[in-house]
Amino acid sequence: MIKIAREEQERPAVVVEIGNTTTTVGLWIRDEVQSPLVVPTGDEPAFHDAFEAHLAAAPNGRIAATVVASVVPRALETIRAFIFDRTGKEALVIGDALPLPMDIGVQDPKAIGLDRVCQAFAAFDRLEGECTVVAFGT
Repeated sequence: MIKIAREEQERPAVVVEIGNTTTTVGLWIRDEVQSPLVVPTGDEPAFHDAFEAHLAAAPNGRIAATVVASVVPRALETIRAFIFDRTGKEALVIGDALPLPMDIGVQDPKAIGLDRVCQAFAAFDRLEGECTVVAFGT
């Protein structure tokens, strides 16, 4: 588990979901994503603008971390580099720096799709029990 320094725990985090068609950038504050902006995946200037908008919305422009989930490896590498250049911090990538949020019981977790794993975990966590999740993607 990644530990965030005590003085940074009250700061928001920028959250990024990189999908095949779109990338969503939001600000995670008090257990909720606020002001999500959706841009085309691969549109670097649009992503940069969305990221900068969320940094500007954070108190004093400071965030605790940037957390990323991606199903597009090529876009992930570009975004990781931008985040490091902009913040001086490595992005926390789910399935890499951050473990998957749940055991999914398959040999190749990438075959499921990280977006689906995170959606299933969020639904289970929110409902506090078994549930069915339907994800249509694009």
